[in-house]
Formats: sequence, structure tokens, C-alpha cells
Amino acid sequence: MIDIYAIVRVFKRPRSTYATLKSLAMTEIKGINLHYSLIFTPSDDITYDQFMKILKESGLKYYDVKQIPLNSPTENIPCSLEYYYDYTSSRNDNVWFCYIENDNLFNPDWLIRSLKTIEEVEKDGLFVGICTPHHTIGKMTTKQTKDVHGTQDPGADKNYYIKERIPGCVMLFPPSAIKHIKPDDVCFHINSLVDWRICDKLNALGFKVISLKPSAVQHIGKVGIKKRDVSTWICGGRGGVGFVPDEKVKNLWIEFNKDVAK
Repeated sequence: MIDIYAIVRVFKRPRSTYATLKSLAMTEIKGINLHYSLIFTPSDDITYDQFMKILKESGLKYYDVKQIPLNSPTENIPCSLEYYYDYTSSRNDNVWFCYIENDNLFNPDWLIRSLKTIEEVEKDGLFVGICTPHHTIGKMTTKQTKDVHGTQDPGADKNYYIKERIPGCVMLFPPSAIKHIKPDDVCFHINSLVDWRICDKLNALGFKVISLKPSAVQHIGKVGIKKRDVSTWICGGRGGVGFVPDEKVKNLWIEFNKDVAK
């Protein structure tokens, strides 16, 4: 039995929050002990009562809810790590960590595929970015923000890419990797590029950063937290093998688009 502690960060975006939680409720967990902590930050877009209604309607199980105010949504990964340490302090030290933001659509086999891929690549010593095979940093202003693809394809017979960096919207860490990441390792201010810093640190320690091929997760909503639920885009489709939705998830995605278009 594999123990996984998953943080789901909920900030704004009520429509994509429902799609995220509804698809997570379909996750196949045979042989997995999975617990979600839903980190909710109230905003003008979604109140606590509205969020709890969405959560109940989603059908998600095995969770607790933590309501916290944050100065910036970019503080999310460091904050989440603190909860991981609290969760594992009374348990064994062999608990996996998964970080999820509330603008993703998951195929039911996303977690099982990720675990099988880790076993295929290497029993230990890597973490998986499950959202996209290709991703660029884009136009930023600091030294670390030059465009970087950093993607190696190990071959057509492999179901993963080896990455230089992955975006932080969905990350899965084996215990051997997450133990090296502490809140003090990353910045807490806006545009601190927390996800890139985590990737850089683990790369420097010799860990592999990989993403699934094809993608197991569809990123929904425009790029960036401020765009909220405006539209959809295919994160896995830019220059790589994109997301192939399960039929149930496909219907959920269609309904999401209809709702956003109203």
C-alpha cells in the first residue's frame, strides 16, 4: 500500500474548482492510501460556504479542509509543505507528496500511471510532473526566466519525457525527493518562480524530472491566476503528445466550457 498526501490549493476560479474536484473524485486508487487536504483561501470569487457546496457536489472523498488567508497565491507550495510535514510527523517517513492547483482536469488513471512510470524509470530518486510534456517559462524579467524547453524524449516506446523544469500546477514527489525540499528553499514573494526553483534544486541533487506521455492532466483556464475561468487551453498540446480524455472527463470538460461561455 502506497501512502500519498495530496494538497489541493483552492484560490478563486469556482468553475474550474468544481471540474478539478469532480475529476479527482474519479481517481483510481487501488493499492493506494490517498488523503487530500483542501487549502481554501476566501476571495471575492468564492466564499467558504460556496466552496463547501462545490466540494459536496463533487463527490470527493478522503479529505480535510483548511481555510487560510494568504498575502499571495505564490506562497502556495511552501505553505503546503508545512502541512505535509505536519501530516507525516505522526506517521512513517515513507509518505508521497502531491501538489495540485484548482485548474486541472484529471483522467481517472492519472495517479496509477504516474506511479507505474516512476517504477519503470527508476524505483527511487525522481519526481513526476504530470501535466504536460512540453512547457516554456515564457517572457519574464529575472535571470531564470529565459525560454527553456529542456525536454528529452527517451524514445517512442517510452511513456514519459525527461524534463529540465515543469510547471507547479501538478507535481508528484516520492518521499526520497520531497525530503530535500523545505519552505526556506523557496521565495515567498510574487513571481518567485517556486516551481522552477524546486526543479533546479532536485536536478542539482541528481533527481530526474519527468512528465507523462501522453499527458494525464488537462490544464483548464487561461494561463495565470488572474485569468480565472475565462477560457480553456491545452497545456499538453504545444509541440508534444497532448491530453487524451477519458469519456467521463471529456463530458466534464465539455460542461465546463459551456458554463464558462454563459
